[in-house]
This record gives sequence, C-alpha cells and structure tokens, in this order.
Amino acid sequence: MRRFVIFLLLTPLLLTPLLLTPLLTPPARADFDSGLDAYAREDFATAMVEWQAAGNAGDAMAQYAVGILYYEGQGVARDEAAATFWLRMAADQNMAEAQYKLGKMRAAGGEALEQDVIQAYVWFFLAVENGMEQSEIERDMLNGLLSSAELEESNRRLDSWHAGER
Repeated sequence: MRRFVIFLLLTPLLLTPLLLTPLLTPPARADFDSGLDAYAREDFATAMVEWQAAGNAGDAMAQYAVGILYYEGQGVARDEAAATFWLRMAADQNMAEAQYKLGKMRAAGGEALEQDVIQAYVWFFLAVENGMEQSEIERDMLNGLLSSAELEESNRRLDSWHAGER
C-alpha cells in the first residue's frame, strides 16, 4: 500500500518532464524515458540506472528522481546522503520540487542531514520563487518561528544564492 501511495505521489512529478523531453539531448531523453517505463513497472533498480545516466548528463528531473529513489530506498538501500547529493543537483537548476524536498529534509533533520531551520527556510523560499505554491505554508510557518537574527542569516544565504554562490 505504501509503495502504491508513493507511486501515485511521484508519478505526476515524473511525467511532467515528458513535455520537456524535446529539450534534452537524445541520450538523456532515452535514459529518462527508459527509467520512467521501469518505474511504472516498479523495477526501481533499472529506473535508478537509467535516471543516473540522465542525471549525470544534467537532466534535473532525473536527478530529482534519483534523489527520491535514494531517499525512499527504492531499488537501492536508503541513503540520505546520496539523496541529498542528487536532490541538490536538481535544486541547483532551480527545480522547485527538489528545493521543497530539501527544505523538508533540513527542517526535520535525519541520519545524514543535520537539522537546519534557516536552510530549510531558504529552500522553501526558493521553491516558492520557482512556482511551488505548496512551499509557502512551510516558509511562512518558519518565518514565524525564526528570530530576527535567523531571518537575517536566511536573507544573506538567499542573496548568495541569487548571486550564483551555491
């Protein structure tokens, strides 16, 4: 049941790039499409291999998908550090879904990722900037919890991000 729910939640995010695939290079598009087919069959190990290839070619959606597979432990052992690595590559390309997921991970903390509510606020803020309205709730909630010094630090980090210092 849990896998089915995850599949339903992840599938719309994985199908969105089909509209954008003409912009990808042919090998990256083929790898992503093959991974999408494998994911639909619940062959997560094959999806991982295909998406890693597309992700290494710079496809942000594939990077996001690899990050989610690592985070959920689908096709690989659950690995928060690897999930963070792949999600960060997608987030660096302004992918709102990856920024939102990183915000959730930083807000909660975990095995490999220290809790950092200031960075969580930054990720939620960036996700809103990139069109993810859902992130506004978390951003606004943290805004009410952060001290003025913490908000200043978050603004400094946002300024650095916008200046290209990632």
